[in-house]
Amino acid sequence: MTEPITSNRSLIVPNTGDLSGAWGTSALNPNFQSIDTLFGGVTTISLSSTTTILLSVPATTGVWPGGNPSQSMNSMIKFTGAQTGSAVIQFTLPGFYIVNNQCTGTTSVQLAPSAGVGNKIGAPPGQKIHIFYDGTDMDYVDMPTPGAALDLHTNTTTLPPWMTACTVSPYLVKDGSVYTSSVYPALSQLLGSTYGGNGVTTFGVPDERSRSRLGVDTVQAASGATSARLTFAQAGFTGSLLGASGGTSATVLLTANLPPYTPTGSLILGQSPNPNNIPSVSGSIGFVQVASAPGTLVPGSAGAWGSSGTLTLTCNAQGGTSQSMVNVPPAIVSILPLIKT
Repeated sequence: MTEPITSNRSLIVPNTGDLSGAWGTSALNPNFQSIDTLFGGVTTISLSSTTTILLSVPATTGVWPGGNPSQSMNSMIKFTGAQTGSAVIQFTLPGFYIVNNQCTGTTSVQLAPSAGVGNKIGAPPGQKIHIFYDGTDMDYVDMPTPGAALDLHTNTTTLPPWMTACTVSPYLVKDGSVYTSSVYPALSQLLGSTYGGNGVTTFGVPDERSRSRLGVDTVQAASGATSARLTFAQAGFTGSLLGASGGTSATVLLTANLPPYTPTGSLILGQSPNPNNIPSVSGSIGFVQVASAPGTLVPGSAGAWGSSGTLTLTCNAQGGTSQSMVNVPPAIVSILPLIKT
């Protein structure tokens, strides 16, 4: 006799009187194989070129078909192969699934509802993910909290294909862009207008392009004060204000940056054998020749020669060209900074 099935995972609901027979001669319930598959079954699907695959499901009515369970009954769905085109995998039966994407290539594996316009998600390559299909939308299970940071090491400055395969991207690049709040409501509520947007219908994400990240200087519970490690006078912004930014990659050294000093020493002019041999030094000095000490010039003194005036001293140019100094410590550009939506 034909038996009905459950609405989600197509388990058989035996009719009264079905499956009769002596104990040990007939199966009491064929669902045991289905339950075993739901908890530990694995189905492997090979992908290569662009394709759309509808996962097979048990018969909608009738006795459990026997043989190998349908693809949709398995606990894990594994994808293998060298992809040259994107694949769309359509789900029909609601429930939890573990998806293991071991495909290679630069294209995506999209997990989609079999009908309707529900949300679609991408299967990250090289890892197992836990997902849930509620009959309308596909979604991830146990993803990071909205606002969490992901420093993704990659060879591209754009989102990877599996993220762009999602109806709503699970991550956004932290490049200062402004987004619509209704598309990412959780992240919008968390960030407000701190990094852009009006905080109501739009919001912005932090702009971390070529910029180091700093922890906010919060008020310490014990003392009620901030650390004041970074102040406006030091860097052009304060570390206690979320969204504040500043700093520069290079600095020009100014006179005010030099330590204070007072030059000392003496200048002796007109030494023997040529009393009139005056060395060349920078600056101008008012002087009068001193008779008692020929060849010595002393400012403000009178001498037998009776000569006075201004001695112009010249020297060779020294120093550099006032070029800026690099402030950047040893660094490497290696991450694509992302924020969880």
